[in-house]
Amino acid sequence: MSKQLLVLRHAKSDHGNPGLRDHDRPLNQRGREAAGRMGRFMRDRDLLPELVLCSSARRTVETLDLLEEAAGRTARSVTVEELYLASPTAMLEAVVQRARDEERVMLVGHNPGSEDVLHVLGLGLHEMPTCSLAELELEIDDWALLGGSIEARLEALWRVKHLPED
Repeated sequence: MSKQLLVLRHAKSDHGNPGLRDHDRPLNQRGREAAGRMGRFMRDRDLLPELVLCSSARRTVETLDLLEEAAGRTARSVTVEELYLASPTAMLEAVVQRARDEERVMLVGHNPGSEDVLHVLGLGLHEMPTCSLAELELEIDDWALLGGSIEARLEALWRVKHLPED
């Protein structure tokens, strides 16, 4: 038995208003388009999760909203304050604490945490530009085992700029 973990880095955010707190930055136009494109890709590949754990930052929430709108489906989603700029350990712990019977869970977060999740699971160093999606296969039958020594495989790493045209 195995579980699937999807790790999505938020889409490109807007840096045009220096008065905004980092947490409150919205997506820019390119980011909004990328989130929609990734949502359609995930729908077409049957990669939509059953549970989404999303950072509380505006750019991650907007990424998820646009992705789900484009996919035509919403999953049970939980906004998790602790995922904002979280360490990979905190990201994995959020899954352990909140996932139950779901076979596929998605984390929507930031860097360097998103890239570091892959590294701490023994999958090496991988660059995850904005709106990149990593698909991980975990040889576990219970999310509670995620914190231990497990076998993980990187099934795919999709960068939005390399997705097929839709």
